Amino acid sequence: MFLIILLALLPSIILGSRSSNQVLGQVRYPCSHCRQNSFHVIVLARSWFTLYFIPLIPLGKSFSARCNLCGYREGISEAQVKVWFPEAQGVPAGSAKTAQQWVDEGNAHAQAQRYEQALSAYEQAILLNPNFPGNYYQKGVALIALSRYEEALVALDQAIRLAPQVPAAYHQKGIALDALGQAAEAQAAREQAQQLARR
Repeated sequence: MFLIILLALLPSIILGSRSSNQVLGQVRYPCSHCRQNSFHVIVLARSWFTLYFIPLIPLGKSFSARCNLCGYREGISEAQVKVWFPEAQGVPAGSAKTAQQWVDEGNAHAQAQRYEQALSAYEQAILLNPNFPGNYYQKGVALIALSRYEEALVALDQAIRLAPQVPAAYHQKGIALDALGQAAEAQAAREQAQQLARR
């Protein structure tokens, strides 16, 4: 009986599929949802037929764009992506890096003041681990360095939603709000950071 069950399960163990996402970069254009002239993260998604968990045959690929302001995601054509990123034709089937490795790479770029590259690395980390608040915090800090304050607020608010007791995110939020001329909100964010730091 055990042998029959094992033989029945064998195809599902050996054969399967695998998908991966990769951030190609960011492009600024008017969002079809919020109508703001915002930056969009362009993502390549691929799927593969696997044998013994090894990807062998490509099953398909698709491209999407996510607005950094409102979070709206929509599909886009490969032809459009090739206009923005001509090198995308040879993009490999995904990265073998872990989310933490992407964060480490982003931190290295940020320390060298290569903030666009840092931002792309943090986006990769978010794709792999969308529920870790530190990824959104690092993204927010990079966006502040790029003077993209509204997008920074979106990232920092997500970090706060996931980890409301961490004062650093409120502090950075205060910096972004100050840059946007929202003095009262910035002061409230700083006071919240101070209260949490005293606990």
